[in-house]
Amino acid sequence: MDAALYDRVRPSYPALGVVHALGDVEAAASMRVVDVAAGTGILTRRLLELGATDVTAVEPVAAMRALPGRPPPRQHSDTPHRRPPG
Repeated sequence: MDAALYDRVRPSYPALGVVHALGDVEAAASMRVVDVAAGTGILTRRLLELGATDVTAVEPVAAMRALPGRPPPRQHSDTPHRRPPG
């Protein structure tokens, strides 16, 4: 996967949609937000632009986390736990 290409061409999330998901943009500064499967951090960056201050990005794919100059505020490299089949 070419993470740099993905980050360059994938559109960001519309600010109004993210505000709607947060429910209260003024309260975003005090919310704890976890961006699961954060990819290159596109949503993480939008959350920060909107004033969220406690954002954790979780991305299991190393290539998506490794973009230079694009570190999320807090980064976890753990592989997600998988449920056993059946």
